[in-house]
Amino acid sequence: GTNDALQAFGITADLVPARAVGESLAELLAARPTEAALVVRARGGRTVVSDALSAAGTARVDVVEPYVTVHEPLDERTTARVLEADWATLTSASSVRALCDAVGGVDVLRASGLRLASIGPITTAELVSHGLTAALEATEHTPAGLVSALLRAP
Repeated sequence: GTNDALQAFGITADLVPARAVGESLAELLAARPTEAALVVRARGGRTVVSDALSAAGTARVDVVEPYVTVHEPLDERTTARVLEADWATLTSASSVRALCDAVGGVDVLRASGLRLASIGPITTAELVSHGLTAALEATEHTPAGLVSALLRAP
C-alpha cells in the first residue's frame, strides 16, 4: 500500500490507519489538530480526506492531483482472455470502471461468469453501483490481503 511505497523511498509515515481506506485516514487526521494540510490524490479522486480535514477545522486544506488514472483499451485477444479468466482482482473504484469499459460494458462482464475479487469496501461499493457483485472482499484491504483472500476462496 501507500506506506510500503513511502518506505521504498526512505520515508516513514507519521500516521498509518488500521484500514487502507480514506475514511480510516480521515478519522486519524480529524483527531489531530492541524492548521494546514496537503492532500495528494489522483485527479477526480474521492474527497473524503479533504472533506474530513475541513470539517475538523483545518484552516487550510490544499489538494494536489499530480496524476490521472487512464483507462487503456484492450485488444480483442486480451479482452477474450480477460473474459475467460476465473478471477479478476479489483483494487480501486477506478479499476472497476476501467474493467467495465475495457471489456465492452457491465452486461458483457456479467455474462462472462468472471468472479470479481475486491480489495475492500470502496471497491465493492463501486461494483454494486454497476450492478455487479464481489465474489469476495479482502478482510485486510491491501494487495497482500487480497491475495490471501483469493488463496482461501473456493
